[in-house]
Amino acid sequence: MRGAGDYLSQKRDTVNYTLRDRNKIVYMGITNDLDRRIAEHERDGKRFTNYSSSTKRTQDSALKHETEDLARYKRNQGRFPKYNDKL
Repeated sequence: MRGAGDYLSQKRDTVNYTLRDRNKIVYMGITNDLDRRIAEHERDGKRFTNYSSSTKRTQDSALKHETEDLARYKRNQGRFPKYNDKL
């Protein structure tokens, strides 16, 4: 179990990000290098027109937000975003 001091000492170097094709969400993820990750998505042929990202968080916090965001998306849409389909 972690104490409050452990949380405060964790690096905040991870962001949550969302890829969109026009206004449709096609991918949700986390990374500690957004420019590299966007370039990888482009190289892999993922189609998106824009993206947004959160402020920097701890990796634990980013993972928690990603899990919650994907669960909410699936609950509302009945499926995961297009490129998160392997979950």
